[in-house]
Amino acid sequence: KKYLLLGQGDFAQSLMEELETELSKPEDDLFRHSLASILDSSVRCSNAQYDHPDVLARLDVVLAKPASAGELEDAHQPKKHHLVGWDVFSLGYITTTPINSILTEDIVNDYQHIFRFIWQLKRVEYTLSTSWRHSHNRILEHFPEISRQLHRSHILRHEMSHFV
Repeated sequence: KKYLLLGQGDFAQSLMEELETELSKPEDDLFRHSLASILDSSVRCSNAQYDHPDVLARLDVVLAKPASAGELEDAHQPKKHHLVGWDVFSLGYITTTPINSILTEDIVNDYQHIFRFIWQLKRVEYTLSTSWRHSHNRILEHFPEISRQLHRSHILRHEMSHFV
Protein backbone atom coordinates (compact mmCIF):
# COMPACT_ATOMS: atom_id res chain seq x y z
CA LYS A 1 0.00 0.00 0.00
CA LYS A 2 2.78 2.43 0.89
CA TYR A 3 4.68 1.87 -2.31
CA LEU A 4 2.53 0.35 -5.06
CA LEU A 5 -0.35 2.69 -4.21
CA LEU A 6 2.06 5.59 -3.52
CA GLY A 7 0.78 6.01 0.03
CA GLN A 8 4.26 6.95 1.30
CA GLY A 9 4.12 10.59 0.15
CA ASP A 10 7.72 11.63 0.69
CA PHE A 11 8.91 8.48 -1.07
CA ALA A 12 6.63 9.13 -4.06
CA GLN A 13 7.80 12.76 -4.28
CA SER A 14 11.45 11.77 -4.05
CA LEU A 15 11.01 9.05 -6.66
CA MET A 16 9.23 11.44 -9.01
CA GLU A 17 11.96 14.10 -8.69
CA GLU A 18 14.84 11.67 -9.12
CA LEU A 19 13.29 9.80 -12.06
CA GLU A 20 12.20 12.89 -14.00
CA THR A 21 15.23 13.04 -16.28
CA GLU A 22 15.49 9.28 -16.83
CA LEU A 23 11.81 8.76 -17.59
CA SER A 24 11.78 11.55 -20.16
CA LYS A 25 14.05 9.41 -22.35
CA PRO A 26 12.70 7.06 -25.05
CA GLU A 27 11.93 3.58 -23.73
CA ASP A 28 14.82 2.08 -25.73
CA ASP A 29 17.30 4.29 -23.84
CA LEU A 30 16.21 3.11 -20.39
CA PHE A 31 18.24 0.70 -18.33
CA ARG A 32 16.54 -1.22 -15.57
CA HIS A 33 19.61 -1.20 -13.33
CA SER A 34 19.81 2.62 -13.51
CA LEU A 35 16.16 2.93 -12.53
CA ALA A 36 16.63 0.39 -9.72
CA SER A 37 19.51 2.48 -8.41
CA ILE A 38 17.30 5.58 -8.41
CA LEU A 39 14.57 3.59 -6.63
CA ASP A 40 17.08 2.63 -3.94
CA SER A 41 18.22 6.25 -3.62
CA SER A 42 14.62 7.43 -3.23
CA VAL A 43 14.08 4.91 -0.46
CA ARG A 44 17.19 6.16 1.34
CA CYS A 45 16.12 9.82 0.93
CA SER A 46 12.66 9.31 2.42
CA ASN A 47 11.06 7.89 5.54
CA ALA A 48 10.76 4.62 3.64
CA GLN A 49 14.30 3.87 4.79
CA TYR A 50 12.85 3.03 8.22
CA ASP A 51 10.49 0.38 6.84
CA HIS A 52 11.23 -3.32 7.30
CA PRO A 53 14.23 -4.33 5.12
CA ASP A 54 12.35 -7.37 3.76
CA VAL A 55 9.57 -5.12 2.41
CA LEU A 56 12.09 -2.79 0.78
CA ALA A 57 14.04 -5.69 -0.74
CA ARG A 58 10.87 -6.83 -2.51
CA LEU A 59 10.38 -3.51 -4.35
CA ASP A 60 11.36 -3.81 -7.97
CA VAL A 61 11.40 -1.78 -11.19
CA VAL A 62 9.17 -3.06 -13.97
CA LEU A 63 9.41 -1.79 -17.55
CA ALA A 64 6.36 -2.88 -19.49
CA LYS A 65 4.29 -1.42 -22.28
CA PRO A 66 0.92 -0.15 -21.06
CA ALA A 67 -2.03 -2.40 -21.84
CA SER A 68 -3.54 0.34 -23.99
CA ALA A 69 -0.46 0.68 -26.23
CA GLY A 70 -2.10 -1.45 -28.92
CA GLU A 71 -5.19 0.74 -28.76
CA LEU A 72 -3.14 3.78 -29.71
CA GLU A 73 -2.97 2.72 -33.34
CA ASP A 74 -4.97 4.83 -35.72
CA ALA A 75 -5.17 4.85 -39.51
CA HIS A 76 -3.71 8.37 -39.51
CA GLN A 77 -0.79 7.56 -37.20
CA PRO A 78 2.38 5.67 -38.03
CA LYS A 79 2.53 2.11 -36.70
CA LYS A 80 5.60 2.77 -34.53
CA HIS A 81 4.73 4.53 -31.28
CA HIS A 82 7.47 6.34 -29.45
CA LEU A 83 6.95 5.58 -25.80
CA VAL A 84 9.01 7.29 -23.13
CA GLY A 85 9.94 6.05 -19.69
CA TRP A 86 6.83 7.59 -18.14
CA ASP A 87 4.73 5.25 -20.30
CA VAL A 88 6.53 2.02 -19.36
CA PHE A 89 7.76 2.52 -15.77
CA SER A 90 6.08 0.74 -12.90
CA LEU A 91 6.97 -0.48 -9.45
CA GLY A 92 6.73 -4.18 -8.80
CA TYR A 93 6.60 -6.27 -5.66
CA ILE A 94 8.45 -9.58 -5.64
CA THR A 95 6.45 -12.28 -3.90
CA THR A 96 7.76 -15.60 -2.63
CA THR A 97 6.29 -18.53 -0.77
CA PRO A 98 4.03 -18.41 1.27
CA ILE A 99 2.81 -14.88 0.41
CA ASN A 100 2.50 -15.69 -3.31
CA SER A 101 -0.43 -17.97 -2.51
CA ILE A 102 -2.36 -14.84 -1.50
CA LEU A 103 -0.72 -12.27 -3.76
CA THR A 104 -0.89 -14.19 -7.00
CA GLU A 105 0.64 -12.94 -10.25
CA ASP A 106 -2.77 -11.69 -11.40
CA ILE A 107 -3.25 -9.66 -8.23
CA VAL A 108 0.24 -8.17 -8.48
CA ASN A 109 -0.53 -7.24 -12.11
CA ASP A 110 -3.73 -5.54 -10.95
CA TYR A 111 -1.69 -3.55 -8.43
CA GLN A 112 0.69 -2.50 -11.20
CA HIS A 113 -2.23 -1.22 -13.30
CA ILE A 114 -3.46 0.77 -10.32
CA PHE A 115 0.08 2.02 -9.71
CA ARG A 116 0.36 3.27 -13.30
CA PHE A 117 -2.91 5.18 -12.99
CA ILE A 118 -1.91 6.80 -9.68
CA TRP A 119 1.61 7.43 -11.04
CA GLN A 120 0.13 9.35 -13.97
CA LEU A 121 -2.00 11.44 -11.58
CA LYS A 122 1.06 12.15 -9.44
CA ARG A 123 3.02 13.12 -12.53
CA VAL A 124 0.34 15.66 -13.50
CA GLU A 125 0.35 17.02 -9.95
CA TYR A 126 4.16 17.25 -9.94
CA THR A 127 4.26 18.94 -13.36
CA LEU A 128 1.60 21.48 -12.40
CA SER A 129 3.31 22.23 -9.11
CA THR A 130 6.72 22.67 -10.73
CA SER A 131 5.43 24.88 -13.53
CA TRP A 132 3.43 26.92 -11.02
CA ARG A 133 6.51 27.63 -8.89
CA HIS A 134 8.56 28.72 -11.90
CA SER A 135 5.86 30.92 -13.41
CA HIS A 136 4.81 32.34 -10.04
CA ASN A 137 8.30 33.66 -9.30
CA ARG A 138 8.68 35.17 -12.77
CA ILE A 139 5.29 36.88 -12.62
CA LEU A 140 5.97 38.42 -9.21
CA GLU A 141 9.28 39.81 -10.43
CA HIS A 142 7.57 41.70 -13.25
CA PHE A 143 4.13 42.44 -11.73
CA PRO A 144 4.32 42.77 -7.92
CA GLU A 145 0.93 44.52 -7.83
CA ILE A 146 -0.96 41.29 -8.60
CA SER A 147 0.40 39.38 -5.61
CA ARG A 148 -3.07 39.26 -3.96
CA GLN A 149 -4.63 37.56 -7.01
CA LEU A 150 -1.70 35.17 -7.22
CA HIS A 151 -2.19 34.30 -3.57
CA ARG A 152 -5.82 33.40 -4.27
CA SER A 153 -4.85 31.28 -7.25
CA HIS A 154 -2.19 29.60 -5.10
CA ILE A 155 -4.87 28.63 -2.57
CA LEU A 156 -7.04 27.24 -5.37
CA ARG A 157 -4.10 25.27 -6.79
CA HIS A 158 -3.35 23.92 -3.32
CA GLU A 159 -6.95 22.74 -2.89
CA MET A 160 -6.87 21.09 -6.32
CA SER A 161 -3.57 19.43 -5.44
CA HIS A 162 -5.05 17.90 -2.30
CA PHE A 163 -8.04 16.70 -4.27
CA VAL A 164 -5.74 14.60 -6.49
